[in-house]
Amino acid sequence: MLVKFFKGGTGKGSSPVEYLTKEVDSKGVTREPLPEIIKGNPQQTIQLIDSLSFKYKFHTGVISFAPEDNLTEQQQQELIKSFEKTAFPGLEVDQYDILCVRHSHTSNGRIERTISTHSTSSRLAGGS
Repeated sequence: MLVKFFKGGTGKGSSPVEYLTKEVDSKGVTREPLPEIIKGNPQQTIQLIDSLSFKYKFHTGVISFAPEDNLTEQQQQELIKSFEKTAFPGLEVDQYDILCVRHSHTSNGRIERTISTHSTSSRLAGGS
């Protein structure tokens, strides 16, 4: 298994969310099967990222595993929970925003993710 973090994102929230959820990849190839949202709310992620005024508004990355790992849905959910405990120590689930999307169209299993770079507790309540 490989956990990878990519460079911080500076654009609109729609950019990483659309990349994760689109029916076609960046090369124009149809993703089959289609990406599947397994955690998070794409519109909420976009809204939170777009509400931030600083340069690096989000981070993206991937949890990749070999096909022979043959992870069940439950194992993938446990993997996400374990990642969250490591990435967000001391925070409750309602204090951060993460969007996880399963990409099964690749030769290896992938859970792609986008994370807004701000605690969500005040933003979800309508604060700033």
